[in-house]
Amino acid sequence: MTVDACCEVMAGQLTLQCPDHPDLAECPDAIVVRSVAGQFRFPVRDGGTSFWPVLFCPWCGTRLHPDEDSRRIARRIQTAPR
Repeated sequence: MTVDACCEVMAGQLTLQCPDHPDLAECPDAIVVRSVAGQFRFPVRDGGTSFWPVLFCPWCGTRLHPDEDSRRIARRIQTAPR
């Protein structure tokens, strides 16, 4: 499987296959998952479907969404109630 990843660790995360958790959002070994729309996310494992958007690779620091999508996500984060 070919993966467009910024570093080796991210490639490992994006190609992770867990026999116990078909949905990687439920797998404790999956730190970063990618949505169907291509967004990188940190799953929030609280029993719901929440996630936290990932704008930079947590391992190498590469910006993951250098397009309009990242600007939209950043605006949502800045305007979120605290």
